Amino acid sequence: MEECADKMGKLLEEKLSLYKELQDILEKEKHSIVDMDIDCLWETIAQKKLIVSKLEPLTEKMLELLEKRAGELSIDHASFKLSDFIKKMPVPLKIKSRLSKIKLALETSKKSVSALAVGNKMYLNESLIVIDDIFSMVVDIVNKKQYNNSGNILESREKNRLIDAEV
Repeated sequence: MEECADKMGKLLEEKLSLYKELQDILEKEKHSIVDMDIDCLWETIAQKKLIVSKLEPLTEKMLELLEKRAGELSIDHASFKLSDFIKKMPVPLKIKSRLSKIKLALETSKKSVSALAVGNKMYLNESLIVIDDIFSMVVDIVNKKQYNNSGNILESREKNRLIDAEV
């Protein structure tokens, strides 16, 4: 069972490492939103996708390991939690403590990542609203007709278009 605990510890540490990396990427994303650095923003999106693609197989491996050992520990594998698994493992207290610490750090990191993601989403939406308001003020065409029904520019128009070109 100590071998199982060791495998679980390694999987948890790897998962924790990826969540910390994701947290750093979300911080970078926040700065790219503030700086309006679109290239950096696209880069962070690609990095997040890569990390998520690495997290999914780890979760599957953990579930697989837990399902294999659930029967030995008389745990219903359909409804058990990792903390229950750690408590019931017949391993020394030192190993259980180590696994519990990693699990707690992982949960804390997940909450931090979630909060950063929500914050970035809100900040991005607010930034887009501000940009939309700026363009509306600069262009000021909300209630002013610029073109006639055939698509030609009205002669009485004001020069308030952001782009003015003839084809």
